[in-house]
Amino acid sequence: MLNISLILALLAGAPQANTEETNQTIVTINGDAITEQQIRAFFQRQATVSGLQLNDPQAQTQLFGLFVDRELLYHEGLAQGIDKDPEVMLAIDEQRRQEIAKATIERYSREHPIKAEEIRKYYDEEFAPVRSFELRISHIQVDSEEAAQAILERLKKGEDFKALVKESSKDSVSNTGGDLGWHSLQGLPAGFGEALIDLEPGQYSRPIQSDVGWHIVKVTAKRPIAPPPFDSVKSEIFQLLQNQSIAHYINELKKKADIELK
Repeated sequence: MLNISLILALLAGAPQANTEETNQTIVTINGDAITEQQIRAFFQRQATVSGLQLNDPQAQTQLFGLFVDRELLYHEGLAQGIDKDPEVMLAIDEQRRQEIAKATIERYSREHPIKAEEIRKYYDEEFAPVRSFELRISHIQVDSEEAAQAILERLKKGEDFKALVKESSKDSVSNTGGDLGWHSLQGLPAGFGEALIDLEPGQYSRPIQSDVGWHIVKVTAKRPIAPPPFDSVKSEIFQLLQNQSIAHYINELKKKADIELK
């Protein structure tokens, strides 16, 4: 008789044993040997998706029921040859590639951890007194660098910024003169902060590219702010540095890759 309580006690958040132990069969379904490792993996994945707590006995019972349901449907699908369906085979291959890609990033991150001193260095540089201010900015958004440069040349000749916003900007805030409100350098999209750091009120940026187009940004006001405490932003800095590290890794792979568009 299947002792569900024993299985759940075994899986209920206890530390994983060595591979040999977790590969031991703890239940069979239609003759298929199921290991502790397999059920753990299912529990962890489904708990993440569903929000169920692994240390909740009711949730454990629910998850185990879902596991059994999944296995029964899996076996029935094999019996019907569904695993040979081209769309199913494509989906399986896609999932396999996704899992391998994810595991590759996870391994890279483990082998190239973000150090505490790197987080501190970023904080000291980004939130130094010379960068501790907010800017009130307005912008003109256009489709190309050439269009942005043409707007900048017209501004240099003395044309009115708000009039050019109304005439040329593709953004939804064009009816408010392109006003984007107050922003710290750290809160601006990538590339904007460095382009605006040396500008004073009344000055315009060079053309800046974003995901939605090209921008000419006008600084309309500037005010000092106190930097946030280190502890309040260190998690965000860690995530930012980790994302940068992963992006660098992927870019290096692109440099070595042979990619041909047919």
